[in-house]
Amino acid sequence: MSGSDPSPIVERDSSPPRPIGSQCAHLRPNGSRCRAKHINSSTYCFFHDPAKAEARKECAERGGKAKLRDGLEGWQNSRINDARDVRRLLARCINSTAAGRMHPRVANAIAVLSSTYLRALESGELEKRLTAIERKLEEMLL
Repeated sequence: MSGSDPSPIVERDSSPPRPIGSQCAHLRPNGSRCRAKHINSSTYCFFHDPAKAEARKECAERGGKAKLRDGLEGWQNSRINDARDVRRLLARCINSTAAGRMHPRVANAIAVLSSTYLRALESGELEKRLTAIERKLEEMLL
């Protein structure tokens, strides 16, 4: 390579890309295309069409609010004080999930928290019993 000029910088075309068949015209930062089909009124899919930005925002807001409520209506005053309350709560979660009134992710989160709560109750109970045994042992040795 004797005295050759470095490769010229290639500028990216700023015009919107054209769809290939029914594929969305959106180009990702790495240059690959979105694999979704474009909507009839556009060369983009719903998620990339600039004209649908407001509709996407409304959907996200509605979806986010629905996820926060998923199956939790009427549960605000639920109190867990002992293992019996946890059993009732889990039975209610199982029944609500089976009936389609609670999202399985919500039920899963409640199950994990319940398990943690029960382990904490159990360790507290074991600690009390161990302390009582240690006291009795000390009394016997004195």
